Amino acid sequence: MSSQEIEEIRAKFPRTRVCETAGGTLVLRSPTRAEWRKFKVLVMSDDPGAQVGATENLLFDICVYPGRDGLAALLDNYPALEADKGVQTAIKELTGQVQSDEGKG
Repeated sequence: MSSQEIEEIRAKFPRTRVCETAGGTLVLRSPTRAEWRKFKVLVMSDDPGAQVGATENLLFDICVYPGRDGLAALLDNYPALEADKGVQTAIKELTGQVQSDEGKG
C-alpha cells in the first residue's frame, strides 16, 4: 500500500491506524458511536457465540483497507487476525482506551 493511498484514506477518515499483520496491511478507522455500542452489546451478550464474534464484527465495521471482501479473505487464511497485537492496539487507540503517541513529536 502506497503512502498516497494511505493519505487518500486519511483525507476521508482522519482517525486511522495502519496495521501490518501476518496476512498483510490493514487500515482501520475509528468506529462510530453506533458501531462501538453494537460491539459492547455483543460483548455483554449472554450468547457465547455473539461474544466470540464481537471483535471480528467490529473489525469488519472499521476496516477501510482492504475492505470487507479483502478482510474476509484474510480471515479465511488467518482466522486469529483480530487477536494480532497491532490490530488490538489500533482498536484501543481508535476507541480512546489507550493514549496514542501519533502526532506528538
